Amino acid sequence: MVGGAEGESVKEYRKGSWTLNETLVLITAKKMVDERRLKKESGGEGRSTRPAELRWKWVEDYCWRNGCMRSQNQCNDKWDNLMRDYKKVRDHEKKVEEGT
Repeated sequence: MVGGAEGESVKEYRKGSWTLNETLVLITAKKMVDERRLKKESGGEGRSTRPAELRWKWVEDYCWRNGCMRSQNQCNDKWDNLMRDYKKVRDHEKKVEEGT
């Protein structure tokens, strides 16, 4: 549970394993953040100056609005785990294609 400033509601973060729906909401949120960053970069504004912490806060807020009651740290950790697992699968598939 996290408290905020006066008048701010207290968030009850869900613990435990992520559901499929929560994972899909996280992927959607991360995709939106990445697309916004790419759009800014291609618009000639250079790299986003928004710190990673603020991007993950936006992801948390998006997830919260879409029924995934997870903290920005939980979102970041889950994303890191998804990327690690994705890379393992990709590397395995590459080895299979090469016949080794």
